[in-house]
Amino acid sequence: MSDNSKTVLLVDDDAGLRDILQATLEMEDYTVIAAQDGEEAKQKFDENAGSIMVVISDIRMPKADGIAVLEHVKNKDNFTPVILMTGIAEIIQTKKAVDLGCDDFIAKPFKPSELLAALDIVLNPANKGAGEDDEMGRDPEFCKVWLEDFVTGSSLQTDLYVRLSPKKYLKVARTGTTLDRPRVEAYKQRGLNYLYIPKEDFAKYVGLNLKVTTAIAKAGGGISKAQKMQLLKHSTEVILEQTNVNGVSQELAEVAHTLVGSTLSMMTEDDDLYSLLDMLNTHSDALYAHSIAVSVYSALIAQKMAWTSLPTKSKLVMAGLFHDIGKKEIPRQLLEKNRVSLTEDEIKTLETHVVRGKNILLQMPKMPSDVVLAVSQHHEYCNGQGYPARLTVHKIHPLAKVLSLANIFSNLVVKGPQHKAPMEPKEAIQEILDYQLEEVDRHALAGLMKAFGVEIPKEFEKYGQGKLGLTGT
Repeated sequence: MSDNSKTVLLVDDDAGLRDILQATLEMEDYTVIAAQDGEEAKQKFDENAGSIMVVISDIRMPKADGIAVLEHVKNKDNFTPVILMTGIAEIIQTKKAVDLGCDDFIAKPFKPSELLAALDIVLNPANKGAGEDDEMGRDPEFCKVWLEDFVTGSSLQTDLYVRLSPKKYLKVARTGTTLDRPRVEAYKQRGLNYLYIPKEDFAKYVGLNLKVTTAIAKAGGGISKAQKMQLLKHSTEVILEQTNVNGVSQELAEVAHTLVGSTLSMMTEDDDLYSLLDMLNTHSDALYAHSIAVSVYSALIAQKMAWTSLPTKSKLVMAGLFHDIGKKEIPRQLLEKNRVSLTEDEIKTLETHVVRGKNILLQMPKMPSDVVLAVSQHHEYCNGQGYPARLTVHKIHPLAKVLSLANIFSNLVVKGPQHKAPMEPKEAIQEILDYQLEEVDRHALAGLMKAFGVEIPKEFEKYGQGKLGLTGT
């Protein structure tokens, strides 16, 4: 950059950082007017009216903060771009800044190249989104994730963002860094319980290699963005309408719904996975509603069992979504019959849906093996009386144990061919205790009972903290 007419008002109360930033900008031929607080910044902006091309300001400062500077600048000259530098304590103010018309944000700590990229964007709007170092995620295709899922002590495998507005996301944590407990508590104290991950990164984090599609349908009959968004909208409606969470805390219900919604959103980016979802959606309304419900209840159970691995929980949700995919090959009229009225041959045909589903998923190389295994075992029971393999309890995959219980529970509480008048959740749990206790895993059942506020019988209280043998969940 060689245009000396580019004058920057730089505002920060940290003299050391301010000097470094000033030197960086001057090396790029910017003229810098420096201010040490918000009041001085407002005064210098007025004194240099018309010559300041852009304002770069910290948010947290004495006398007057960055929000006050932003408001002053926009009231005086709405066309002067303002970039705010934010730390973890200023996320709520950052949201307010969006409403006031802030042009861009850069999260501390940042590299000089990131500041220069942000400057280039606000001064040259045609370049917006072109730089790799741009801190703002302008693609609205993000997945919402629960903040607590990332407090593991391990290095992050993805960048994390805060959502400022429908199309603005601010990067607050980078790949390779850690999200420690004090930082999480600082977010939560400011009302932030969720962060965001780009869909493609979410898929990689979970262990999928998606073939991300463009907004335009591919030649030869590709799936359009509009079709995918329609399915997502329908899915969201089903989640909210078909899953009975009476008795579950609002926070827990939101965590489960968010996990299912983000996993669904991620999968619609891939044509193959989308096609599987769409098969469920179009084959039978009841089948689709049941599949969504099983995903939500699986997420609830995992959450109350203290599973903390997002990849594990997302795979469980995927298994819930696809556990009955084999039923797409079963005649619809057979699916809609009550089980007590089925003939022996019809029962055998219906039970083939497990193997059919496994074979369908095996045709997809990207499908995680844990998901395939859980789907293939979701009708195996802990007493060894399930199907198709009559596995004993120690041979059933941990995900399948949760999935099996969620499936049984969903059949009782969601309206469908087997239950025209569904039960209330606590009534359904009592039904399982009375008639199916030997079939289900008691660790998982304890998690379900805790989710719905049901007292755990003393004879298996020890299962309340169980993790089904999963390491690192």
